[in-house]
Amino acid sequence: AFLPTMPAKPAFLIAGEKDPLVPFAGQKRTSEVLARKFGVAEWTDGKGYARYGKSPNGLEMGTYFHPGGHEYPSEGVRLTIEFFKGL
Repeated sequence: AFLPTMPAKPAFLIAGEKDPLVPFAGQKRTSEVLARKFGVAEWTDGKGYARYGKSPNGLEMGTYFHPGGHEYPSEGVRLTIEFFKGL
């Protein structure tokens, strides 16, 4: 319910495809809704499982969907820092 009222800001989402606590399908759907809301239609592949997109007005979004579970992977830390430092 928060997505329609959420202001457009850069976002970097991390999700595990085998997450037993937060189903991956819902996390993927959330990323798709945010991408539509922000106007991100084109994506480029980063290293490994990372993808990056930019809306026509310059808003940036990234995802890191890894093959693991609910853990926050060490690679995710580096990618999150690089994403936000690059803004």
